[in-house]
Amino acid sequence: QAGLTAAAGFPAAPYREEIRKVASGLAATRDAELTAAGFFLATASGAEDFSREMLDTLRSDPSSGAKLYAACGLARLGSLEGGRHLAQLAAGADPELRGEAFSCLAYAFDPGTGPFLASAARGRDPDLAERAKMALILRKQLAIIKK
Repeated sequence: QAGLTAAAGFPAAPYREEIRKVASGLAATRDAELTAAGFFLATASGAEDFSREMLDTLRSDPSSGAKLYAACGLARLGSLEGGRHLAQLAAGADPELRGEAFSCLAYAFDPGTGPFLASAARGRDPDLAERAKMALILRKQLAIIKK
């Protein structure tokens, strides 16, 4: 809940130390889902504590899901490599990864993300276009909250 609240634009600064402790505990597990939750929690609150671990995961983990969540966290921090990986997944054949990638792109700080989503929203694939439109709407909502 804390990660989703921070990702939605609500201030995380007053809770940063508590978030950091929880994120560290989650990221230290051997469970890919819990590690991904730790990455998300940290990056949603603006902490770059796990950038190296996320980059290592993105580059070498055999799990496509682990790579997705590492890319999600990295893209949230402005990483071009994370954003490119998400864009590849968003255009890929796996519907589960594609949907999650579009969700992550809504939070990505890469300047190329907006144009990528706008292009996908005008594309021929109705599923991709709908997902891209939803991500664009969320990006606009987040921009309003941060003002």
